[in-house]
Amino acid sequence: MVGFSRAKEWCLCCTIVFLFPACETENCVSVANNDMQVRFYESDSTTSRRVRFRYLQAIGNDSVFYTIDTVALTYSFPLDPERDRTDFALQILDTAYFDTLSYDPLELELVTEYRPPDTLSVEYQRLMRIITEECGVEISYQKLRVVRATFPAYKVISEQLSRFDAVNLEVYY
Repeated sequence: MVGFSRAKEWCLCCTIVFLFPACETENCVSVANNDMQVRFYESDSTTSRRVRFRYLQAIGNDSVFYTIDTVALTYSFPLDPERDRTDFALQILDTAYFDTLSYDPLELELVTEYRPPDTLSVEYQRLMRIITEECGVEISYQKLRVVRATFPAYKVISEQLSRFDAVNLEVYY
């Protein structure tokens, strides 16, 4: 009976040795994200504020990320994967109302007023790791900090970007 038990142990060891390399193969799922989640608040409270941009773009880049058609509480600001700093230029719609002083009620004009253009500059540390040869490189972002902002107040909530973060930065204005 002792020999039979040794045979079971041998089979179990062989099975483990052959199965573990299959378990080591990592899939290409990554939690890293290059989108900094920014939420806007009233300047004197903790009340979230819906924001409509005239534009939001990265300085030095011709891409406009959001235009006047988008209204939200939280926005994704994509960070530059090739640099350790991204500078944003944005203009926020302050108020919009219909001009009711018009003589003809059918020709009401929408009047929009914008805040002066704002800037937001953030620095971060990029870390690169190879997931697998097939998956390629993953870039993660950490140690996020604001280096310049024209907003009255801001607060970094999470210094590391992740797909699971609801908010990385709160902006008060």
